[in-house]
Order: sequence, then C-alpha cells, then structure tokens
Amino acid sequence: MMITLRSLLIAAVVATSLPAAAQSPRWLRLSYAAGDAATSVTITWTADAAMNGARVRYGASSAYGLEALVTTTPDALPGGLGVVHEVTLTGLQPNTRYHYSAGTDGAWSADAHFTTTPADGCTPLRFAALGDGRSQDSSGADPKWDDILTEAWAHEPRFVVDTGDLIHDGDQASQWVNWLTNTAAVNPFLPHMPSIGNHDNDAVEGDQALYNRIFALPRNSATQTEDFYAFTAGNAVFAVLSSQTYSDDSFVQQAAWLDQTLTTHADKLWKFVILHHPIFTSHAEYFGVEFNHPPNERNQNAALLPVIDRHHVDIVFAGHNHYYERFTPLRGGTSVDQGVVAGDFAAGTVYVITGGAGAFTYDEFDLFGLQIDLINWLCGTSGLKATGSEACSGKHHYLILDLDDNVLTFTAHTSTLQNFGSETPWVIETFQIVKPPTGACVTPPDGGPDGAANEDG
Repeated sequence: MMITLRSLLIAAVVATSLPAAAQSPRWLRLSYAAGDAATSVTITWTADAAMNGARVRYGASSAYGLEALVTTTPDALPGGLGVVHEVTLTGLQPNTRYHYSAGTDGAWSADAHFTTTPADGCTPLRFAALGDGRSQDSSGADPKWDDILTEAWAHEPRFVVDTGDLIHDGDQASQWVNWLTNTAAVNPFLPHMPSIGNHDNDAVEGDQALYNRIFALPRNSATQTEDFYAFTAGNAVFAVLSSQTYSDDSFVQQAAWLDQTLTTHADKLWKFVILHHPIFTSHAEYFGVEFNHPPNERNQNAALLPVIDRHHVDIVFAGHNHYYERFTPLRGGTSVDQGVVAGDFAAGTVYVITGGAGAFTYDEFDLFGLQIDLINWLCGTSGLKATGSEACSGKHHYLILDLDDNVLTFTAHTSTLQNFGSETPWVIETFQIVKPPTGACVTPPDGGPDGAANEDG
C-alpha cells in the first residue's frame, strides 16, 4: 500500500481536528470575501447543525486572544454538506501570520494558521494557479487532485487561484462532499479563490447554487453575486470572471464590471484575470471531430478583449482544456478567435491555459507498443498551433508566480502523479516579466536629522 504525502496530511488533520462531539467543525476553508488579502480573511466551516455561539478565535499564537462571531444565519445545505458557518476577519496586519480555531465552546477545530499578503509590492508575494481537478466520473474530485494541490502548497504560496471544474457535476452534493474531504488537509491553511467551470455549474445561478453556498467569495457590484468577483493582494488585482454563468452569450455586463474594476485598481502594478473557458487556445479537429475545446467557446472574446487590452492585463489564466499552454504576449485583432502577436510584454497580455490539476490530460502514452503523443497532435511540432502559442505540455501541473516589486517570475511545474503512474517532477518552463522600476520600494539613504547626506567633516 502506497502512503502519499496527501494521505498523511489528511490523517493528521482528521486525527487532530475532530473532537468527540457530533457538532465538531469540519472542512475548514479560507478565502477573501472582503476582497483585500492584506488585511482580511474569511474562515468557513461545516457542522452537523447550526452551532450556538459559533465564532473564530485568532491571534499571533495558539493562545489567540481575539474572537469574531458568526454574524450571518448559518446556511443548511443538502446531501451531507451540513450547515455552513462563515466569519470574516478584518483589520488584520499585512504580511502577518495568524493562528485560529473555529467552533464554539466544547467543539473547537484544531489550531490552524494563515498569513496575510503584503499591502504593497515592496515585499515579495507568491501565489499558485491551477485548474481542472475534477474526476472523470461521478465521484467529484480526481484522486490525483489533492496530491497535486499539496505539491503546490509545498512552495508556500499565500493563496491559490483555480481556473474551475473542481468537480464533475456541480449540482451533486455528494461530489462537493468528496472535494471538501479530499482538500481538507490544505484548505485550513491556503485560501482558495476559484472560477466557476462548466462542470461546477448548478441548475440555478447565483446564491442558491451549491458552488456559491460552499465558497465565501467577494460579491460583484453588477449582479451582487459571487459568480464573478475581484480581490487585491500586494500590488496586484485579481479579477475572477464567470464564463459559465451570467453570460447571456454576450458578456457585456461582465466586461463593463471588469472595466470598472480595473479602473478602480489602476494604481496596481500587476493585473490578472482568471476564467474557465480559454480566450485563446490551440484547437484541432480530425475527421470532423473536435479534439479539444475551441477558443472563444462561450463567445466571450468580443466583449472581454477590448477591456483586457485597454488595461494591459498582464496574464489571463484559463482552464477547460486539460493541458498546459502558454502564449507569447498577444492583443486582440480582427478575428475574435486569434490574437495578434504584440512583440513584447509591454505591449500585450500573456494567455495561459492551466488545466492539469487532476482530470485526464493530453499526454503521451503507449498503446499496444504504439507511442501516442496527444499533446503533439494538438500544439506540438506536428500540431496546429494557434497564433502565438509558445509552450505546451500534456503533463499534470501547477503554476507558481512570484511578484517582487516590478519583477514577475512565472514557473510551470509538473506534478508527481500523472495519468498512468508517477514521475519525477520537473519544470516545464520559467520566464520573467520585468517592468520599469516603480521607485516606490527604494529605501532612501539616511540623510540625518536635516535630510542632508551625512558626511565626515
């Protein structure tokens, strides 16, 4: 029997976080419902029934010292999902580790911790990006999902953005139970900010969908729902769109909201957009059968591209296609399905597909002695690359991004678990985006009491 890092972590969490009482908090998870990752965090958990006096104890150590009460009516979910409790902590210190425990007297979760992000770009910030961790069947999360997430977590990112398709069928409570259970070792420590995918979709949109009731996310000003939202971290703004809901096949409403959001945060040096359906992707069709999902599948490009170009978004992350693909900086052109090569990072946006967090990927495999290379058929040397496609891999993977003032370092890592067994992880690629120095993070020389440089004599 193979013992994985994931199984050890889950065992440790279960062993330490379940008191004898039936009301014990479970499935603790973190997010940024207040929209500011530097000074706030939202802690969500589940119990069998509404907990009287439910609250979060928190502080600089496990001695805590501070408390925050649940201020909303706990939400009872169907199918074993229990009752959701939610507390948003505000007024936190940036770039600071906090310990916390959730529950009520006699039924507390184990001590966990999170670290707020910096408030500006002068302190380095690391985050992770991944997506498509769903199963191929009706179980929910893929069996590889939690190991891949755990490997990303080992790089110590402050949070993770997810391009969607967390489970196979978003209207099935049992599948969300599966996802919450299989993410239980990481969720109490790593804020998770997802984009809703087509597989996460429910029969209803907005607050009554299981996706919205499980996650605590910021509300947008357009629909007052959590389907699309924004948050800030350090000197960056993250706009998470819904390419599945509130689209009306035009995305005009979301584009207007995105324009307003990026205008409001024009002072942020780094700008990121996350959505499920790719704006640009390589696409192959053989004998009339589509090999993968096409670009602009939801007709989102006409509305979104002008906004992305106008605000010079740095990176757009998408999923949906189960592989890794990265484009040279692009701008929108006369065709909504193909970008125009911008020439450099200062003139265009990098589009990335990261759909390798568990669902079956377009990798190579051996079929009765015949080597089949799916990714090569799609965007490799013999494939039909889309304009600007520069890197492609069919491996399960995750992304780690480091922001250090005016320098962004992007690294794509393969994971240990792949479609058919395990491999030694390796780096698919790494690159940097370097912007002109802001000058904001330069420590001036000590000028003495009068502001003049100290000199001998």
